[in-house]
Amino acid sequence: MNIKILGCSGGKTIERSPTSFIVDDRLLVDAGSVMDKLDTEELLNIEHLILTHSHFDHIADLPFLVLMYFEERKEDFHVYASDITTEWIFSHVLNGKIWPDLFEISSQNNGILFWNSFNHREEFKVGEYKVTSVPVNHTVPTNGFIIDDGNDSIAFTGDTFITDEFWKYCNDQENLRALIIDVCLPNNMIDSAEIVLHLTPNTLSGELEKLEHKDITVFINHIKPALRDSVIDEIEEIDTSLDLIILEEDMIIDI
Repeated sequence: MNIKILGCSGGKTIERSPTSFIVDDRLLVDAGSVMDKLDTEELLNIEHLILTHSHFDHIADLPFLVLMYFEERKEDFHVYASDITTEWIFSHVLNGKIWPDLFEISSQNNGILFWNSFNHREEFKVGEYKVTSVPVNHTVPTNGFIIDDGNDSIAFTGDTFITDEFWKYCNDQENLRALIIDVCLPNNMIDSAEIVLHLTPNTLSGELEKLEHKDITVFINHIKPALRDSVIDEIEEIDTSLDLIILEEDMIIDI
């Protein structure tokens, strides 16, 4: 399994881009930063998109992506999102006022854009992958994912604060090789973290104690750009045997 990081920041600056990564050049996870990260050929190779939740930094490039596919794509393209994320995106973004509902237009014309809803705790097929959606603790309904290619799997929390159910799913996954987890704010902003429901290095340390796999690599995602140095310094102080790596844009993870 090959994972390319397109964006991994908790904000957007000239140097940092919001969350998005691509698995084996075909499966896109979140759409915070896509259009300016891949060339046309790479974009047209994508077959599937799974969304963790409805927040703008995870769906920002979705309207432009589906527009390009509507105009240029020859093969089917599938988006997967929870029922509530689906409802909110079509009510507030793809509603004909903010952006056209290209999925409805496609169904009446070229028929290549397909939207699929999933439930919390559902296991579903996405191409050659088995994806399991696990609810996590965020300000809007959010799912982490376990993505399994039949040999290896990775876990992605999406945006989360302290949670328990996600770790049960991870611990039950025998072929888990890597974890991508949200850490957003420094320890001195714990009050804010409890409001916006994101992890700090201290709460990350507590969450990692729930993980029974001790031989996997943990990748840190979603640090706020202006607070990056402070958060990284505090992550480096965590006492753990796990290998903790700060994600960077354009990083390639080979599982």
